[in-house]
Amino acid sequence: MSRLSQFARSSLRRLGFLKPRSPFVVLDGFDATIERKHVFEGCRRLGVKPKGRVIAEVIRRSVGVAAVGPGGSRSWVKISALVGAASHPWRDAELAASEVQGVNKPEILAVRQWSQDDRHWLAVQMTLAPSPVVDGGCFASAASASVGAAWIASLQHALDTVRKVDTCRQSVSADEMSTVIKGRFGSDVEHTADEWHCAHGDVHWANVTHPDFMLLDWEHWGLAPRGYDAAYITVFSCARPDFVRMLEAAFTTDLNTRSGRVARLYLLARELDKIDAGTLSQGFKPHLEAMARRVLAGR
Repeated sequence: MSRLSQFARSSLRRLGFLKPRSPFVVLDGFDATIERKHVFEGCRRLGVKPKGRVIAEVIRRSVGVAAVGPGGSRSWVKISALVGAASHPWRDAELAASEVQGVNKPEILAVRQWSQDDRHWLAVQMTLAPSPVVDGGCFASAASASVGAAWIASLQHALDTVRKVDTCRQSVSADEMSTVIKGRFGSDVEHTADEWHCAHGDVHWANVTHPDFMLLDWEHWGLAPRGYDAAYITVFSCARPDFVRMLEAAFTTDLNTRSGRVARLYLLARELDKIDAGTLSQGFKPHLEAMARRVLAGR
């Protein structure tokens, strides 16, 4: 990862809308310098008007805003821009998420694409989530909503439904997982999963809503190890022991399998690598390391 990308990932969240640099900051192929004028242009092309605060994705690959249609109907508009290429696997996955049925998630209403200055823009209009996200960041914090048994049951139902989807789409590769785990914990630990199924692939606390449950942002769905989604949200709860206990109890059948342990070790190693690279707060390190010790010890 370049120094520019490292700086952008760690700082763009706390900045307002930026004016494009020379020519613009690129993260994972996406322009991270989206301005308000681009949001208005996307809404104009969709025939709606933005209403409310523009919300940037956690690492600024896209921005979103509530919108109002001519008849007063409300929806959500998501704007992103690819640099130099008209397609990207994450974009393709989100647009193909209609293949996943039976899950409370935003439904795509309309799509508009256009190109300008080597940027390939996408505006997606979708149904509005009925409740706010649990947390503004990926990790659960002390300010998070107090999720309870009914909400956990909704999460379980959603993940059980997703895992039954038949797909060839890949969320994470076995080679990547093995490399990351061995790089952090050594080659003598479990690093290959033996059960794979469909997963959302990005289940953190900024992608789930409360009190009415909905699963947002379907850019990473596809095949992953058994228990990957449960491991994902558990890892991103590491600083909240109460959440961890609830999730481990709810998903113990998956988390305690070989694949579930490998999934959690991969995600723990990935986040610890981000801390070492300076793109994630050092404050999470003791929580992630403590969970890693428990998983490695089989607890």
